[in-house]
Amino acid sequence: DLDPPLGRDHHVGGLQVAVHDPGLVRGLERIGQRDRDPEQLRQRQSLGRERAIQALAFIAGDGERLGRFLAVTGVGPTEIRTAARGPHFLIGVLDYMASDEHLIGAFAAEADLDPSDIERGRVVLGGSTWEREGP
Repeated sequence: DLDPPLGRDHHVGGLQVAVHDPGLVRGLERIGQRDRDPEQLRQRQSLGRERAIQALAFIAGDGERLGRFLAVTGVGPTEIRTAARGPHFLIGVLDYMASDEHLIGAFAAEADLDPSDIERGRVVLGGSTWEREGP
């Protein structure tokens, strides 16, 4: 029998869940196994950084989009290069994108991505909100 047992607790990525759908159980188990592979994690993080850099380029490619991004994040135009070197900045870029469905749709269409790629990139990079460090 290839299906995992249903209706009992499964340990997935450090979480304990009771699942009754065999497809979901298999999917959760694959995620748990994938997260234990350091090389796959590095590859996914690299892809997440790539998505964030693409998103930043998309934002910077339009004066209105860039102005709004700078206003919302509090980063000044002269500070953006320095801020971009911070470890959480790229997560912040994807958080910003995720906050606006229209922006995600326009970016995804231009970059030929699925809009859910933005959320996956955000999650793999840490999923926390980037906040500008003091002035």
